[in-house]
Amino acid sequence: MLKTILFIFISMFNAAFFNKIVVTNKLIKIPSYLFSLILIIVSLPMITHPSSLIILTTIILLIATYNEIIQFNNKNKKTTILKSGFFIGLMTTIDLNFWIFYLLILFGLFYYQEFNWRNFVIQLLGLILPLIFYYNLKLLDFEFINLMYTQHYSTKPSLNILDEYPVFLSLLSILLILSGKELYNNYYKKTEHAKKGFIIILIIIPIVIVNIILYQKLQFGYLLALPITMLIGNYLIYVKQVYFRTFLLGLLFVSFLFDIF
Repeated sequence: MLKTILFIFISMFNAAFFNKIVVTNKLIKIPSYLFSLILIIVSLPMITHPSSLIILTTIILLIATYNEIIQFNNKNKKTTILKSGFFIGLMTTIDLNFWIFYLLILFGLFYYQEFNWRNFVIQLLGLILPLIFYYNLKLLDFEFINLMYTQHYSTKPSLNILDEYPVFLSLLSILLILSGKELYNNYYKKTEHAKKGFIIILIIIPIVIVNIILYQKLQFGYLLALPITMLIGNYLIYVKQVYFRTFLLGLLFVSFLFDIF
């Protein structure tokens, strides 16, 4: 029961945090809480995973990293670059295989034309700091430091996930197809800042896929919740019929309930 309550609380926090980033950075022209609702619904399948809380914590750090990367051109770029490395470093203390998300920072530096030896050292310093702290605690034999590496976290979701959530995933796939078409047709209308924001979050998709292939950890697939939320949110926000938008979100939620019951 406590785990379920914590799951709901952290999911709502993640959703509010991500929605704030989208609105504050004007990645979408129309401010809305829609992204919060979508992320909560898309995150629902995580609730059955033994380490759902750890996965949600990882998503918080990934959202924070994304927030820093899309601000690489700001005046306080050095602090922003340092923080982006720091958040990836924290992710790596959860699972060493998350080092691959370091590529997201490197891509961001090149994409925002901020790559130079100074910025490279700054983000590398941010990356190393949490790891140094982590290994110092480990040397001091802090028992809680092994929390992230319990057998529960190593538990993989079923390979037959399509059998677990067939209706939910089918509907989600349809929405993603429609969302991809919407983004393709209207991408040129977005501001340069918004375009870069979309590119950065979409880069998460190949990084996650490569991670799954390399390390055979299907739970990494849950991190796709962020780009999925961004794509579907971008589609639904421009649906003129509000009732139809509400119907689609309600249908997605009901499909999840249908699958688990």
